[in-house]
Amino acid sequence: MRSNRLLASGFFRIFLVFAARYAPAAAPAEAAPSPKISSERLATLDVPALRQEIVAYSPALRLLLATDPHAKEISVYEVPRLDPPELIPLDFDETLPGPQGIPTGNEPTSVALHPTQPAALATVLGDHPADRGRVNFYDLRPESRGRRIHSQEVGCHPDSIAISPDGRWALIANEGEGHPGTPGTITAIDLRGWTVDQALPEGGLPAHEIRPPHERLDAKPGEIEPEYAAVEPRSRFAAVSLQENDAVLLIDLRRSPPEIAGIVRLPAGSQPDGVALLDEPAGGEEDAGLLAAAEEGVFDALGRIQGHSVSFWAVRADRLDRPEFLSRVSLRELFGKEGRPAKRLDPESVVLTRFGGRTAALVGVEQADRVAVFDVTAPRAPALIGEIPTGRQPEGLIVTPRREDLIVITGDEGGPGEITFGRLRLAP
Repeated sequence: MRSNRLLASGFFRIFLVFAARYAPAAAPAEAAPSPKISSERLATLDVPALRQEIVAYSPALRLLLATDPHAKEISVYEVPRLDPPELIPLDFDETLPGPQGIPTGNEPTSVALHPTQPAALATVLGDHPADRGRVNFYDLRPESRGRRIHSQEVGCHPDSIAISPDGRWALIANEGEGHPGTPGTITAIDLRGWTVDQALPEGGLPAHEIRPPHERLDAKPGEIEPEYAAVEPRSRFAAVSLQENDAVLLIDLRRSPPEIAGIVRLPAGSQPDGVALLDEPAGGEEDAGLLAAAEEGVFDALGRIQGHSVSFWAVRADRLDRPEFLSRVSLRELFGKEGRPAKRLDPESVVLTRFGGRTAALVGVEQADRVAVFDVTAPRAPALIGEIPTGRQPEGLIVTPRREDLIVITGDEGGPGEITFGRLRLAP
């Protein structure tokens, strides 16, 4: 009888071991829902300038810069606070009434801040359409703010400048617009080792001119028009839109001089304007980057609007020659029903940013006077999650992260001069 009880207890212990080993695992506690992103306009501020286009902001210097093509100046504002936003215009010519910006001589088209030096670089047009333009270097230190440090010749009709986050390269998209004989090019200026105190040689900093391959783009050299430049956050590669050619160039910045390494081909009539790059977006593949293109669009021969979209592409630093299409969102389907079925929307600018473990794309929709906010954490399925109303015709678009939110700033070119501040927040 005792042996039977021992045998039974032995079988029972074996059963417990197997039950513990192979029983289904307990369901984990339900994960907290991913935070959502909310958006709002903080204020649209009137400023002395008649027009404000491309904007740049330095949190360290608390300065906001904006191009003013009408007055041929760079407007400079002190920013005591971002929420609620406050701007104090600085005056660089006391002989004239009202605050005057930094004079640029000819029309400024773009401005960028150096990542480590208290300096700004601005692209400026030449005297005539066929003339080469220039990049002006400006000192932003309080004791010498506004002083032009250097001016260097670049290609014809420079339209956009981007500086790599590592401070190595300044890339300038030279549109070559306004004259059939001026080729569109990309200038790469080597900024390595440059400081605001450095005395530059007479010839300036080393520069390299990159000519897009017109034979691969089925275009004549004078028909290629680089429009906008953006650099990936790790400074490994850049993107330059070719608006008239429905394409985006991918440029390898790890080579010296930089070289074209890939071409993103867009549908006919896309007319890409602003482009943006992000490395390893949230939810993305390891070492995969994300490219966004604001497709401004064009009217075709039948009066139909092409483009008016934003598209997303996967790019990898080690495979720039093989970009992968992910998705395209028609802004006309989202905003074209608001009494504007035949009116242009003109998506002009785009920014990619990580925020609260998610990836967001912000698109400046110029003719709809707003910034559209998309969640692109899953870039094959972008979702519109908000809008930020702006002043008239937002042109430039930047974001600056803070601890608890992300501030959005646009330069509104429709006039009279306006700058809009918006905010993204995380909502549970």
